[in-house]
Amino acid sequence: MWDEIDDAPANESWIYRKAIVDRGSSIRRFRQRDRNSAFWVIAPILIKAHDKTPLLVQKEMTDRGLSLHQTKAGETLLMEPDDLLGHLQSVLEKIRNELKQRSVDRKRILQLNEEHEIEQNDISNQRWSD
Repeated sequence: MWDEIDDAPANESWIYRKAIVDRGSSIRRFRQRDRNSAFWVIAPILIKAHDKTPLLVQKEMTDRGLSLHQTKAGETLLMEPDDLLGHLQSVLEKIRNELKQRSVDRKRILQLNEEHEIEQNDISNQRWSD
């Protein structure tokens, strides 16, 4: 059935598919009703499930042998609220500047976003503990 369908995409659906593919998704069509075709469709999902990027704090503690208070996350936890707020604002400014550049390094943005989330959680936790 699927092998009889023309691969030329309709204009609207192609625009949608291109947009999600540009953001890192992939599209695969189950063409045959056999095991090989099924594995061809799910193989990228299975590969990604085993390809997890460790958090910065994990890298610092395992690869560099740092204790928690020596890591970026530990330093952030020990900051005073005003210093933490200033640091958070500078991280946000870095993210904004990198997003404005045409050749944006996706890994760097993810790293900055991770740092922002950690610091935002720290601020929230400090507010509740005061």
